[in-house]
Amino acid sequence: MNKIVSIVSILTVFAFAFALHFFLKPAPPEGCKIAQEYVGQFFAGFEKLEQTDGESCFFEVIGKNGEKVGRILYKKPDEESLMGYGGLVRVVVALTLDNKIIGTELAENSESRGYIARVRDSGFFRRWNGMSAEKALAAGVDAVGGATMSSTAYREMVKQNLSEYLSAAPVERSAKIDLFLLIPAIVLLGYALFSSFFPKKTAKFRVFQLAALVAFFGFAGGLAFSLESFKNWLASGEVPLISMILLASAVLVPVLSGRNIYCQQLCPFGAAQELMGKIPLPKVTLPSLLLRIMNVVRIFAAAALIILVILKIVEDLTPFEPFTVFQFQTAGAAAFVLGGVILAASAVIARPWCRLVCPTGTVFNLLRFKRGRRSSGKEER
Repeated sequence: MNKIVSIVSILTVFAFAFALHFFLKPAPPEGCKIAQEYVGQFFAGFEKLEQTDGESCFFEVIGKNGEKVGRILYKKPDEESLMGYGGLVRVVVALTLDNKIIGTELAENSESRGYIARVRDSGFFRRWNGMSAEKALAAGVDAVGGATMSSTAYREMVKQNLSEYLSAAPVERSAKIDLFLLIPAIVLLGYALFSSFFPKKTAKFRVFQLAALVAFFGFAGGLAFSLESFKNWLASGEVPLISMILLASAVLVPVLSGRNIYCQQLCPFGAAQELMGKIPLPKVTLPSLLLRIMNVVRIFAAAALIILVILKIVEDLTPFEPFTVFQFQTAGAAAFVLGGVILAASAVIARPWCRLVCPTGTVFNLLRFKRGRRSSGKEER
């Protein structure tokens, strides 16, 4: 019976995720109408735009005296375009009449504001400035750490604009695997699986596991799962390889074994809370009644957030989750305050975010089923 329940549960999870993908997936931008502000920032006081033909979204920029002063490339992304963190992105490329790049700008997109701010502040949008269109098309421009998917999608759209404009060969989507993170991720996942099934044998090494999770999954990789990351993966239909491996384990292990492996063994923010709890301070024990009440409240809170996202009433969940504190370049003030308060409280209360609030942990806990006697009180160490 348990096997049937497990199979049905897995199929239900995938069916629900598949349905959410179509609800959340942004439609590809239509038409060639471009906002005046994008043109004005490159060509101050321009008179009008003249589309070069009826199909491509390329324009000649006409100045006050009726003469051409430059060009604007505004290619529509299509189904073959590389997705950003939140879906398709559209990019404006401004050229001089002799095909030198004046600048680039992000147009229609569904990216998280923190990631876009990180990309913009790094000077990424200006990296093609002064290059000829031909040189820019061939240039190798590295993505921005901490906002890899957003900056990679932006880079590929710049190249798609230039490729179509120059009638060059289509740009091939680049796939890059970060071995610096992939190898530690596989090692930590393997250790987490062993530790989940044999906790007593690994207890004395727990502090080293926690430190590694904070270092690699937290600061180095930004691999903390959140509702915001789930939303963006479902919208874009693309999950980075390392996240895909961890996500598959986080979904399958609790369904098949009843163990919430992600919250107990893989979450870097949970690990950071547990490390803070090792500070020798007097501890506060939360009343069991409060824990039971919060178990119900957080289910409704997680459901409410998911509904608000589906209805697109809430488009950015980062203010409600503290995980972006690891990627401090992209974290907003709300995330810093929330994360700081939670970590400070962790010094005296065992994993307060995990046990009282965390929407992500709530979702993973719902995947667990009783198999014999469930462990009591040890769900989140």
